[in-house]
Amino acid sequence: MGVRVLLPRATTGVLVALLTCGASAQVSQFEGRPILDIQFVPQDVLYPVDLAAAVPFKKGEALHAEDIAKAIDGLFSTGRFEDIVVEGEASSNGVIVRFVTKPTWFVGGVTVGGRVIDPPNRGQTASAAQFSLGSPFHDEDVTNAVKSIQQLLESNGLYESRVIPNVERQDQAQQVFISFDVKPGKRARYDTPVIEGETKLSNDTILRATGWRLPIIHWWRQVTESRTRGGVRGLLRKYASQDRLKARVELNKLEYDAQHRRVHPYLSIDPGPKVKVTAVEAKVSKRVMNGTCPCIRKEPSTTTCWLKEKETSATIFRARATTMWM
Repeated sequence: MGVRVLLPRATTGVLVALLTCGASAQVSQFEGRPILDIQFVPQDVLYPVDLAAAVPFKKGEALHAEDIAKAIDGLFSTGRFEDIVVEGEASSNGVIVRFVTKPTWFVGGVTVGGRVIDPPNRGQTASAAQFSLGSPFHDEDVTNAVKSIQQLLESNGLYESRVIPNVERQDQAQQVFISFDVKPGKRARYDTPVIEGETKLSNDTILRATGWRLPIIHWWRQVTESRTRGGVRGLLRKYASQDRLKARVELNKLEYDAQHRRVHPYLSIDPGPKVKVTAVEAKVSKRVMNGTCPCIRKEPSTTTCWLKEKETSATIFRARATTMWM
């Protein structure tokens, strides 16, 4: 009657203890018995030279728990196995040692097929899958990759898109090649944003600042990730132009209306107080101030900026001198 011992790497010491301490009569009976055969399932898991270097015992030698532990460490050190199970089977006057291995698969390549509408382009779509060539591969990685690609497509307005994965395995090289067939569907357009907070701006001013709607003809633009981010930045710049340097604009979500293929951005806006920036005891024009002071450039800051005497002159005029000599 054979005895099967599960031996994941983390529990190697447990098996060693069982074999050496006699905690199990069925397992301890193998200690010191001659090895009649060494088997691997599946076969040809390694080249004979590599296999001989990893497994420190041969047929005809006595079985010792320490040698089993060394063999497992040696096999794992090759990097070719994800899991190893050792089976000991009593046979006549000896024991048959069987290594049941689960190979580690590695990413050999990632391709994106189908009709890809830019944005995102094929490179961005492949990057969203988050596969690195030569890295270990797990089946659940494909599910995560599809979700990541789907999120990228939806952030670019392609809510009706489909991503179909395909995995091809090369047993000899233990490599997998993953391909994603993308069916993008039609791109959605923006629609009237839902705004929370006291904006201090009219709705038309907000829409012009975001750039999500074409002026004059009032046609809504198609949704892209960069255009969504640009709309938030444009609104912040609008507040900065009105000296509201501590304004906050947050995009909470994009709500998709499948019936009309429209996207409603949900914005939280806090215009904040007006902040006046002055140069004390130094004459600095507003044009120079706008180009030098970090809190009133095109990208507003959340901190109040006061330029005083030496600090003002040192910062502005040193920058001018450096520009002239470059």
